[in-house]
Amino acid sequence: MQLLGPGEFKYAKTPWVITTVEKDLSNRPDFAASSHDSSMGLSGSNRVTVSWYTISIDPTLPDAFELVTSAGSDEGTIKLKLGVTPVVMPETEYEITCALATGGKLLESFTTVVIEVKEKSTM
Repeated sequence: MQLLGPGEFKYAKTPWVITTVEKDLSNRPDFAASSHDSSMGLSGSNRVTVSWYTISIDPTLPDAFELVTSAGSDEGTIKLKLGVTPVVMPETEYEITCALATGGKLLESFTTVVIEVKEKSTM
């Protein structure tokens, strides 16, 4: 596979601000077609079909969160673990790095996402 990059990769919600009473939420990645997609044979759509190769996040997510790394439609999604209530945390920036296979080529990409957990307001 030919190595290319960086690709256009972002999360649907950034900053992602949640409260301590919310549960079972997720933040999915989005891959928009970029200017070099036509040279990769990906023209004709504003979304890129990809297969994940590797994915990592830095710094490590707090215990209430997980980065889905197993194959499937949720791969790359940042989730609150089922039934787990998050604790208050300041706005924190995370860098997600991934390698994706698309159109017979390997695309390396990265993005950042900001996550903050606030105390639920009593108002």
